[in-house]
Amino acid sequence: MLEVFEIYQPPQADRNKIAGKMLGHVLIVFAALAVVMVKLFLCIGADSARNRDAVRKVTSPETEQWALIMLLVFVAAVIYLSVAGFLLSRKVRRQFTAWVYNGEKLYVVTAKVPSAGRYSSPRRVSSVFQIQERALEILHDPRMLVSLIEGTVSEPLFRVTPVTEVRRIRQREQERHKTEKIAGNYEEKIRMMAESFEKMSKSIDGFDRLDRLHGGGRQLSGELGVINEIWQRKLEESRSAVALQLKEMSGILKDVTEDSYVFVSLSPEKEKCLRRKLKQRGIQVKNVVILNNRRGIDEVNIILKAGKQTVTLKETAEIISRVLGKTVTFRKNAYASVAREYHTYTFMEEPNFFVIHGAAKRASEGLEVSGDNFTCMELDSGQTLVSVSDGMGHGKKAYRESEMVMELLEEMMKGGFSEEAAVRLINSVFTIDSDVTSPAALDMGIIDMYSGVCDFMKLGAASTFVKRGKWVEAIKSTSLPIGSTGCADIETTSKKLYDGDFVIMMSDGIMESLVDEDKEKTIGQIIMDIREGKPEEMAKEILNQALAHTDRCKDDDMTVLVTGIWDKCA
Repeated sequence: MLEVFEIYQPPQADRNKIAGKMLGHVLIVFAALAVVMVKLFLCIGADSARNRDAVRKVTSPETEQWALIMLLVFVAAVIYLSVAGFLLSRKVRRQFTAWVYNGEKLYVVTAKVPSAGRYSSPRRVSSVFQIQERALEILHDPRMLVSLIEGTVSEPLFRVTPVTEVRRIRQREQERHKTEKIAGNYEEKIRMMAESFEKMSKSIDGFDRLDRLHGGGRQLSGELGVINEIWQRKLEESRSAVALQLKEMSGILKDVTEDSYVFVSLSPEKEKCLRRKLKQRGIQVKNVVILNNRRGIDEVNIILKAGKQTVTLKETAEIISRVLGKTVTFRKNAYASVAREYHTYTFMEEPNFFVIHGAAKRASEGLEVSGDNFTCMELDSGQTLVSVSDGMGHGKKAYRESEMVMELLEEMMKGGFSEEAAVRLINSVFTIDSDVTSPAALDMGIIDMYSGVCDFMKLGAASTFVKRGKWVEAIKSTSLPIGSTGCADIETTSKKLYDGDFVIMMSDGIMESLVDEDKEKTIGQIIMDIREGKPEEMAKEILNQALAHTDRCKDDDMTVLVTGIWDKCA
């Protein structure tokens, strides 16, 4: 048995005295209200007597004055009773906490007792009072307190926490609030930048309207007039492009501010267990922060460093999974193991689905390079990007344009832009370089690996097909390609994918090669007849079947991208 050196216990509150004090406060309030109400009723009675035979009823200033006083007294009474109730209830709550200096260590012993509630039954009130009395007896018994600290006695109502742990918890909360404040400041700065870009865009549009209103300045004749008109048109186009760019940047920055995270509190017991488990494996933990993103997925950000032993990130993820009670996986890092210096590592909930991709492509006859490009990329957000771009025309020029679309899309998606913001920004780039670049079709899908929902986005692209068993659905588009207009013509739709589904994207060369009147029906039938379950083999079979159905010269690039999705638990 450890020796108890000192116990600090707030004095026990007498419920009868507290109830008597609260009743006294209520009586004071009622007395003040009664005095004001009597005076107000007297004034109302006097007004009623004066207005009995009057044609026009009026209210005296004195009545209005006392009505206002009545309102102020009522508000003051509510505030007064709220403060008094809070202070008195605080005295009751404080008595369920004890500070114990035991074994040269300071502990906080807290009793989590239930409350009766406002509308509880007499039996419920009696039961709660008995529990509270039992808790107070234990808190005033030094031997029971020592037993609780040592763990020889188990009481579910009580929680024992070392003061060092209390300080650490408070420090963590302070750091969290500081982080949230800094994040809020940055969000506000980004929001102000977005508003500035939007105002600049409107100002440039205003300049264009003024130029058109005044006829573009002094009119010249002859050859100089033609040159002036050409340059004036170029100036208007440049202004419009810049205004569009600023407007798109404003929208992108607003999207960034809306992509918020919520801090998730990790219980002290779990954090202590996590630190202990990692320390046993030779890993030192500096800080642990859990964030919940806009899609409801938890991200564990933890600052670690390894000791002399080599510990893989996979093993670290397994330890974190066992402690948190959910399977997490590490994001791809430059290191396969925990470094010897402190680094921040991010672990996410393991997705429910996985995908496999397969592609087949063919260049136009007589050309070595296809004008089509595609990409399949896993994002840090737990999503998968699949996309096909068809450059206008053939050969190297079309290839460079579709490649530019894919590269820009990959970089922006990796940078955390939303898919719509990325597409709009790419469109504005192509619009500005309209003299150099040509429009390019874009077929894009973002698959959520947690929910299985795929968001399709199409700009001038051929139909996309979803195969589920013996059923095939076509996702059509009537939008214009990227770079056709200043404002991107985006068509979006969402589909829930299930275990064993396939998403088939293709360039328009597949469709255009067919001689059938209903080309989509033909492609749908080809897809439905395929029995092969591997995405790569499916892509090759679709391409071969499309070539077999045409009697035309193969004068267009053809690309097929197949993505299969499967449930990990199936």
